[in-house]
Amino acid sequence: MNLRAVVVVGFSLAIATPAGAPPPLPPFPAELRPDGQGPVPRNTRLWAFGEEAPPVAQIGAAVVVDGAAVASSPVPRGCCLVEVELSRAPVAGEEVSWLITTASGEQEVTFVVGSADDVTTPTLTTAALLDDAGGTLVIGVEGNDDVGLAGFVARDIDGAQDIVSAASPDHVLVVEDVACVDVRALDLAGLESAPVRVCAGEGEGEGEGEGEGEPPRGGCFGGAPAMLLMFPVLRRRRSRR
Repeated sequence: MNLRAVVVVGFSLAIATPAGAPPPLPPFPAELRPDGQGPVPRNTRLWAFGEEAPPVAQIGAAVVVDGAAVASSPVPRGCCLVEVELSRAPVAGEEVSWLITTASGEQEVTFVVGSADDVTTPTLTTAALLDDAGGTLVIGVEGNDDVGLAGFVARDIDGAQDIVSAASPDHVLVVEDVACVDVRALDLAGLESAPVRVCAGEGEGEGEGEGEGEPPRGGCFGGAPAMLLMFPVLRRRRSRR
């Protein structure tokens, strides 16, 4: 069974975030997970987040396990996900170094594989619509996992449930040109939480007529109104290309 390293790409947007609000993803490659700062399950995958990633052919992924290079095969998965399959999965106690390179920069992480698999799904604790101006959903997300959280994904709501956006922890989730998405927390092993549906028009956005100081509503997430206090309303400005 191959370990799979997943490169998750954000959307090219400029989002003005008020003081205290989570920021959007920095340019790719921005963050790698695991980040080498906490426990790593034996069945971990490798995740890289960032905005404006180049095509897969222009992304270099090099993996070294206990000093030996491991062959990898990048495979695109939808609009914002590139999966890199490895020829062999590392085992408990092995040291893994993973390097992502592009023409604009690089990121590298080193960690030691743990002794146990992660078999418990993560928990999505917040999925709150912060803004939906211009047809783009900006969603505040928080979650946790018993071993390690990789980030968050937004899936379309049809039968295919394709990933349409993703974000690493401590960043907002940005989705373009989709009215509703199912938001899930994602752990290092690739397990996902139960979905929370978030739709346009369910929170404060430009032209919706809600009060300027009124917090937005949070999709179908029952506890969203209280949790929205942690996420000041974002006023998004589209970048001009």
